[in-house]
Amino acid sequence: ASDATDPLASVTALVVDDQQKILWAGTRFEGVWRYDFSSHTWQFFNSFNSGLEENRISDLKLGPDDTLWAGTSAGVFRYQSGVWQRDDPSDQLMDQRSNAQELAITSSNTVWIAGIDYLAQRVAGQSWQLYSAIDYPLLADQFDFVVLDDREQPWFIGHQHIVHWNGSGLEAFDLQFHRLSPLVSGQPLPGVT
Repeated sequence: ASDATDPLASVTALVVDDQQKILWAGTRFEGVWRYDFSSHTWQFFNSFNSGLEENRISDLKLGPDDTLWAGTSAGVFRYQSGVWQRDDPSDQLMDQRSNAQELAITSSNTVWIAGIDYLAQRVAGQSWQLYSAIDYPLLADQFDFVVLDDREQPWFIGHQHIVHWNGSGLEAFDLQFHRLSPLVSGQPLPGVT
């Protein structure tokens, strides 16, 4: 049984930075906690004391360049050189909220976001590429999971759909016919609901 007063009950994501000897914990309502294994000290980041604008953390990922990425209900933030900064495609979204559910980062530092009604990709050093339900009606879904396959191409799992990036475009997995079909902008896929 979980005690509502137990601070560990609010942990939503964990990541270890082996190189820096740091444990990062994302929380449901308290932002991000940082534990330094060398000095045995805690540091807390939240909307009151840092550039992290949201305390509800859905995911944490550490990039190959040691940048910490945080998915939140208000967007994506990165922690680099001791500073939190917003880094997401929210300026391209109609409601200006990213609702980043989960992140994936490739070995070449490409960041992928699984969100509500959208997916997004940021190749290192480039701008965000947004794939939204406005352009791709099939993306009108809540994508809670993203996983990279052995070629580091993402698979997004939503409540109603499975979508795959094949290296050059998006494909939807048709659950009825067990096949992948390309997503075409402005066109729902026949047979995929």
